[in-house]
Amino acid sequence: MLAWFVSSMGMVGGAFGSGLEDDGTVRNAAYGERQRQRWQRLREEKKVQEEQSGET
Repeated sequence: MLAWFVSSMGMVGGAFGSGLEDDGTVRNAAYGERQRQRWQRLREEKKVQEEQSGET
């Protein structure tokens, strides 16, 4: 019964705590530097594509 209670409280606490974090914080904790570099490169490429499509 104690194990059930402790694990239940851990789940509730984790759910509550994760609701308070923003996406950037979660991504930094969950992914490595290489993945963050890939996302940055994709954002830059998308920005360039949007700029080019706006010029034509």
